Amino acid sequence: MNPITIELPIPAKELSPNSRAHWRVKHKHFQEHKHLALLAAIQHKPDRPYKAAAYRIYFRLKRKQDYDNFHAMCKAYLDGIQAARIVENDSELRPMGMERCVALLGPHFVRISIWPEGEDD
Repeated sequence: MNPITIELPIPAKELSPNSRAHWRVKHKHFQEHKHLALLAAIQHKPDRPYKAAAYRIYFRLKRKQDYDNFHAMCKAYLDGIQAARIVENDSELRPMGMERCVALLGPHFVRISIWPEGEDD
């Protein structure tokens, strides 16, 4: 089965766990990013939500990035994917890793690919 792949902008720096932004600013950015992911994912909605899924994050970014912090910055995107009913519960989204795409040219982006796990088709 082909993965569901969505491409989104790089998360705002305010979503970083190391950010010193006020909680209201973080909340505003979190809601905006969750909505972006919802709109991108709803186009790929399966007939029924996956019970469990694995995902991999690819990103193109010029500067060096700490993978743990970048993964935390993408939490709003994962919540938006769950809100689009790609998976029943985002606690059933299992990370498969993260890959920096240095060879790709063009604008900076985050690409999230999602594969169903344990589905009987």
